[in-house]
Amino acid sequence: MLIGDGDKTNFKSLISNYDLKSDVILLESKNNIQDYYSAMDVFILPSRYEGLGMVAIEAQINGLYCYLSNMVPKEAIISKNYSFFDLKNKDIDIRVYNRNTIKNNINFESYDIDKACRYLENIYTSLLDEMEE
Repeated sequence: MLIGDGDKTNFKSLISNYDLKSDVILLESKNNIQDYYSAMDVFILPSRYEGLGMVAIEAQINGLYCYLSNMVPKEAIISKNYSFFDLKNKDIDIRVYNRNTIKNNINFESYDIDKACRYLENIYTSLLDEMEE
């Protein structure tokens, strides 16, 4: 399953060359991507440019092992269930992992809304204090 608006020309050629038309689903970007995670065995993000990689975070939360390009920032890692790969390397070893084991290894602490609010509040308070001086 390939989801997104990226250039799929190369994928379409590979799908055709290897006669995988009945095995691969090509979809445009979706607003409800979480509904598709349960149909996946692994998650691969071959991004060339990535801000945070929120989809990688969502995939990990949904119990998928993630293969991420080395352009995805490390801040997107919330579990031990990932591998980075170099987009220039054509040999990537993809394996399927047990979802239950993966879900037990997720660190939700770094995405705790209360901690994030306190962190931002401290930044804003210190900026205001500096402006008053």
